[in-house]
Amino acid sequence: MLMNIKLLKPADFNGKLREHGVDKKVTIQKICRVCRDEKDVRIALDRIWQNPLKAQEALDEALNRNQITFQFEKILDEAT
Repeated sequence: MLMNIKLLKPADFNGKLREHGVDKKVTIQKICRVCRDEKDVRIALDRIWQNPLKAQEALDEALNRNQITFQFEKILDEAT
């Protein structure tokens, strides 16, 4: 059975962000870095697709929402 699957690269996602009018400062790599899991990435991307001009704001909100998680991970890393 032949499956027609196309793997997308970060550059492909960044191209789509630019097509939607998102500022070049917002990249898929930054979105993934500030989001805690796949669900959070989807939420951030949905907000960005709905209002591309406020993409940086959506990114900042995701970072603020996950700040406690990141601090906890840092504490765990330092303990090991």
